[in-house]
Amino acid sequence: MTVLDDLSGFEFEDVMEDVFRNLGYENVRQAAKTADEGRDILMEEVVDGTRRAVVVECKHTGTVGRPVVQKLHSAISTFEFDGPKRGLVVTTGRFTDPAVEYAERLRRNDDPYPIELINGTDLREIAEDVGLDLYNGRIEILC
Repeated sequence: MTVLDDLSGFEFEDVMEDVFRNLGYENVRQAAKTADEGRDILMEEVVDGTRRAVVVECKHTGTVGRPVVQKLHSAISTFEFDGPKRGLVVTTGRFTDPAVEYAERLRRNDDPYPIELINGTDLREIAEDVGLDLYNGRIEILC
């Protein structure tokens, strides 16, 4: 059994890659471990018959601020993909108010590169969907 809190940042990315694959995303893969340009995981989804790229930034940390969300927005805009693109920031912790406000403003303004934020609480709910056991606010991966 592996406890999420004991994982390194790279191990957290490995776990998230498996989670997204189990959620049905397609072509799920990790970006290069070095010089990832703010892109940890790259994947695709099909929505209403349209294939869309999803660029993910993983943060195994207590708090994620607005600069991380802004950096991902830039990373999405420069990611080469022939079609629509969106982003996800997933963290084991929480987002600051400015980070949440920035992501919400992108959605309100119909920005071509919207970003969804998944905090630790959301992550625990998602983990349940793919069969990960929860214990005392931690996510445990059962082998």
